[in-house]
Amino acid sequence: MNQVLSILNTVMQMDVQRSEIDNCYRLGKRNHKYPGRPLLVKFVTEWRKVEMLKKGHKLKGRKLWVDEDYTKEVMERRKELIPKMMGIRKSGKFAILKKDKIFVNGIELEETGDEEQNETADVNVKMKKTDTAGRQVEPKKIRQSKSKKK
Repeated sequence: MNQVLSILNTVMQMDVQRSEIDNCYRLGKRNHKYPGRPLLVKFVTEWRKVEMLKKGHKLKGRKLWVDEDYTKEVMERRKELIPKMMGIRKSGKFAILKKDKIFVNGIELEETGDEEQNETADVNVKMKKTDTAGRQVEPKKIRQSKSKKK
């Protein structure tokens, strides 16, 4: 726990107190062939987790990284979606993966078709935009300003 606090406070330049960490433990079993194991850190507040994820770039050049902990279902879905996302990127579009969904230029992609026909499944674009948290946002109506007549 002290090493985690030290890394958070010095390397990542956060001001985290011991009381802000709910739980901290290693995942998996010990293995002498692979001494490094993932470490799960649970924060009391959600905003501390978000702050840590945002400052994860400060660990660059070290053998450390931070990532969000997903359920098994979400992890499996992400593994399926990564090749599709990479194909979209190769076509010159900006694509990212948020949780278990692909977003192209800020628009969520929706798949249609059978799961067996994954390779030939059509991809439809939802017309509703989403914000950074993945919530759907209604398109804003643009009002034109009326010019005053003199």
